[in-house]
Amino acid sequence: MKKFFKPASLLFYMLAVLVFLLAGMTYAGISGAADGQGLAGGAILIFYGIVFALGALIASLFVVFYFSKTVIVTANRILLIILLIAIGIISYRILVKERQSSNIEEHQPKTGAELNFSTKYFE
Repeated sequence: MKKFFKPASLLFYMLAVLVFLLAGMTYAGISGAADGQGLAGGAILIFYGIVFALGALIASLFVVFYFSKTVIVTANRILLIILLIAIGIISYRILVKERQSSNIEEHQPKTGAELNFSTKYFE
């Protein structure tokens, strides 16, 4: 029972939940489960993530019970690398989308309303 509450095991639970939360949300996004759902699309993505995370938590409890500490530490390293790669990819995609939206706004011509022309000079 003490094996379940060691620091390596607690880290394993947390990393497994985070990695599989992202994996579940990515799966829902790729499979198109939330397409055309309106405001419910975000809730659907989060639900898929939570289901995957709960499955990973239950599986991680079994892994901690049946495997040695060295296997758990190795799994922690692998999950940490996967999590860092996922965070890097998500950050890169956010930065690219922000740059694209700022480039689109810069290249659009400005109308008279955006240039603050007053109509009193044209009457």
